[in-house]
Amino acid sequence: MPAVYEPTVVAILGGTKEAVLDGNHHIYGSDQYLLCPMTLPVEAGTPQASEENPLIGVVLTWSHA
Repeated sequence: MPAVYEPTVVAILGGTKEAVLDGNHHIYGSDQYLLCPMTLPVEAGTPQASEENPLIGVVLTWSHA
């Protein structure tokens, strides 16, 4: 799904998440995190999520007010 990530930190507690930036696929799970220091257009999803294996995570965002 197309999205715009604001400055964000995403920590995955369970499952995996995928972000596609400039055609590069980045899959990360509980052993990694995503740091997005600036506003970026991405495609994001959870292709491996299911009822038995849900995505569980924490998203911290901040804005430049």
